[in-house]
Amino acid sequence: MKSLEVVAPDLSVWATRSEVTDLESFAEALNAKVRKLSTTRGVPVAIVGYSLGARLAAHCVLDDPDLYSWALLLSINPGLPAADMDLRRERLANDLVWSGRLRSDAWSSVCEAWNDQSVLKPGSRFMATTGKKAETRLKEMNENIRLQEGRREAWARGLEIWSLAHQRDLRKDLLDWAFQSDHRLTVMTGTDDVKFSELTSQWLAPWLFGAVKNQSGAETEVVRHRLVLGAGHRILNETPEDVVSELSSLLSGPQT
Repeated sequence: MKSLEVVAPDLSVWATRSEVTDLESFAEALNAKVRKLSTTRGVPVAIVGYSLGARLAAHCVLDDPDLYSWALLLSINPGLPAADMDLRRERLANDLVWSGRLRSDAWSSVCEAWNDQSVLKPGSRFMATTGKKAETRLKEMNENIRLQEGRREAWARGLEIWSLAHQRDLRKDLLDWAFQSDHRLTVMTGTDDVKFSELTSQWLAPWLFGAVKNQSGAETEVVRHRLVLGAGHRILNETPEDVVSELSSLLSGPQT
């Protein structure tokens, strides 16, 4: 078993820091901490992120490309087309509506409405789970949401300052990073998360069989799209075993 040092920022805490007004600033500040740890330990660094955390992870690897050896991005939206201003305005307006609701609505009401969004519907594999396992997971998910009430201002501000409408399209930049020496990019989506799976497929499909030679001369697959059968958008909650399996594979070394 490898010894791991984990840096896990709390997004809701960072959202309340006045100096962090965009993901680029967030990534720069986070990388300063990671770089110091990496220098002390003298080991390769990898990064994993889910949804908004995946966009933060993407900004981290682009802020300091040589710091990270591989990135695992779960349910990521790599960005809106730069030229589509109508789509960006629509996204910002939607995020501001949710920001307002987070501040003013009854917590049970806003949570129910948030979870009722089509993109967040549980996948078929989770829904087919029966018995105490399903009951336990649902209880854990609901309890986690209940405990977030004290952070509603942080999440509201996060939607305002970190809205996808404010972010640049990272598709090309992430591919450029991946095809640099000894870098690997893996994106995981659930097959029942149709929106994000199609988005990722359109983005990565032309590059999925690209390989480069690593320092030892072996060919390494640098871009992967891992589809999780029957999972929805929340693959961390629904299928943690698949995420662990992918992490174990990546930690064991490059595929050749």
